[in-house]
Amino acid sequence: MSGGVDSSVAAALLKQQGYDVVGLMMRLWGEPDANGGTPYGHNRCCSPDAMAQARRVAELLDIPFYAFDAQTPFKSRVVDFFVEGYAAGVTPNPCLECNRHIRWDFLLKKALALDAQYLATGHYARVRVLPHPPAPSPAGRDGDDGPLPMCKVDGDEAVNLHRRNGP
Repeated sequence: MSGGVDSSVAAALLKQQGYDVVGLMMRLWGEPDANGGTPYGHNRCCSPDAMAQARRVAELLDIPFYAFDAQTPFKSRVVDFFVEGYAAGVTPNPCLECNRHIRWDFLLKKALALDAQYLATGHYARVRVLPHPPAPSPAGRDGDDGPLPMCKVDGDEAVNLHRRNGP
């Protein structure tokens, strides 16, 4: 849960449908303060305000809420990837790496360790079931970030994915 509308609505809808829902949030990044600490400053995805909002939504929904510190894997898998790529003269896409290594690896493992059967997301996607492993495809909502958060989900991870819409 990010504290935003999409993930909050996804949690509420799943609870309404009878699922046992747990809210999860990751601490990803924070600029060091004058004392060398990381107060999660102005990063909109994991700020203290966003975490407080997600926690409030979880309380309203009467679901457990857990926050995980993902700063180390985020820096090594996403930030370093971006900096190294940029320095090499390419245009890296840190969002794809974040989805691959943080959302669909780190966070999914945390969810499964809590005995979750699925990892739900506020993002829109369809999962196509073919003779090969399932794979996400765009849900087709205009103006949405569409397939980007989903494009690095492999077949094994898609089995554990619960999405807001799409057949």
